[in-house]
Amino acid sequence: RLAWSHACGTTSSAFQTPCKPAGILFWKCVAKSLSPGVGPAKAARVAAAIELSRRLAADHPEPPPDYDATILGRALVTRCARYRQERLGAAFLDGKHRIMKEREIFVGTVNNALVSTRDILRMTLMEDAVALVIYHNHPSGDPTPSKEDESFTAQLHHSLKLADIELLDHLIIGAHGYFSMKEKGLIEQTKKRELSCN
Repeated sequence: RLAWSHACGTTSSAFQTPCKPAGILFWKCVAKSLSPGVGPAKAARVAAAIELSRRLAADHPEPPPDYDATILGRALVTRCARYRQERLGAAFLDGKHRIMKEREIFVGTVNNALVSTRDILRMTLMEDAVALVIYHNHPSGDPTPSKEDESFTAQLHHSLKLADIELLDHLIIGAHGYFSMKEKGLIEQTKKRELSCN
């Protein structure tokens, strides 16, 4: 929402006092904040326009953000870099790969975050997601994927595929950076291995 000062084109100190978004007090605040010589009728029109804009914004919320490995990866580095335990989470995506919800799923030990693919699949179905990005941190600070990480990713990819859900990426979070399995081609390698086995 726009600040009242921006919407009215004034920097009056009256805007420093919060006003209720509706009711007589709101109208009085707007009228007092306008420049001298502006009558009640014009003040009412300005206030009505502001209120209409506010309601339209509330009725039409911004669409969810598109998945971007760089944006999400950097945000997770800031959040998870100092964790002393491995934590696994997921971003649940719609059909356009927009992030509907993001949540932590499991907290593990210093060097392990065991979680079943069944649990992840169940949560994905509960969120009515079409695609999924999972992430977990390495308390060691090194985001390089281990053999276990690659194996778990392949297993999860297979389980989700059976339910027509796409594993879009697996982010591994380190102390100063992240590793995207999609960007490094590991997700694509998993798909190719599955095709060769069929």
